[in-house]
Amino acid sequence: MSVLATKRQPLKSELLASFTNGVKPDQELYQQEIAVQKAWAKGLADIGILNSNELTFIQDALLKAQELMSHQQFEWREEDEDIQNVYHNMT
Repeated sequence: MSVLATKRQPLKSELLASFTNGVKPDQELYQQEIAVQKAWAKGLADIGILNSNELTFIQDALLKAQELMSHQQFEWREEDEDIQNVYHNMT
């Protein structure tokens, strides 16, 4: 995580990285996060920002990610926080 490096501390601190790692809470809250993202995508489609193909793609990707997570087959990355893990998996 480049955010953990500064001019005074050019290398990331492993201690700080372990403290700020959000994978465990992300794993515990994935169902809520996915529900929020589905609602967000639907809202964007409702106001015309996403078209129906884009909405379907997002909904399908979120469903696939949710299935992988529920079977402990999802690849969680420490460098990706919250929904960024799902975005990484979609692309």
